[in-house]
Amino acid sequence: MGHIKMLRRENVPCWSEFSWVPVIPFRRKTPTIILRVHKNLQSLFPAGGIAPVQEEFDFRQGEESLIRTVQGFINLLIPLPKVKKPTGLPCKECEGAGQRDEMDCLYCEGEGQVMELDLTEVNRISEKLALLTRLLRYPPEQDTPSDLPQLLVVETMFREDMGGGSLWGEYSVPLVNWLGILGWERAEIPEMAEAMKVAYTHMMGSKFLSDSNFWAVVENNKGWLNVSCPGSGCGLHPNSHGWDYGEGYEFSCHNVDNSLQQLTLLAGLAALHDRARHEIRL
Repeated sequence: MGHIKMLRRENVPCWSEFSWVPVIPFRRKTPTIILRVHKNLQSLFPAGGIAPVQEEFDFRQGEESLIRTVQGFINLLIPLPKVKKPTGLPCKECEGAGQRDEMDCLYCEGEGQVMELDLTEVNRISEKLALLTRLLRYPPEQDTPSDLPQLLVVETMFREDMGGGSLWGEYSVPLVNWLGILGWERAEIPEMAEAMKVAYTHMMGSKFLSDSNFWAVVENNKGWLNVSCPGSGCGLHPNSHGWDYGEGYEFSCHNVDNSLQQLTLLAGLAALHDRARHEIRL
């Protein structure tokens, strides 16, 4: 058995990564999280390898040209579904007009009908992700041949009850070093905030949420990253136990109660990854 590296203390060749594809006008209407898995990790998966999982998540043929490809990696595309759906029943507050006092009705958000939450599809995605991220949580025994460093890892869970959308993971040495440089003057990560807003508003169909509901801030030169999305104190925070300069660190979530919030935060992490991948030079 080879030496298993520790992401918090060593640079490790990339074995998986998340990426973010927002809405593209006239080309793509569905924001998408991408999980990339190095092809050398086929043996981690049940019989059939990655292909059945890819089929489970993948988009229609013909859209692949819009997705960035990385040599040696397989894309698993995870389109975000709509959660708030119309019932066909007229809204009692605006009597189906969609407006009150010449403004969009706050109760139906201008839809003119009663809306209901259907978490079936986001729960299905969350359940599948829990399996995938558990398999990909730690560095493989054998390094991949990738020239890219692993920047972060995420593990998720799924239960159909409160707290059933939790997520946690690690930020790598190169990522925390990069965050630390940004954090010398307390920096916002607008890419994360925007990705979370796009993801949440797409799934929920919400029109009236303020930008203040979505934020990501590097607090200091240690690279401490705090992230927030809609909910009661819902977000991601550093776990600094045992941390020292020059190391990565673990992060955990707070009050992530469902798959909707989980996928919103994961969209933010994917956007963070994309920016960091573009800017980090080793």
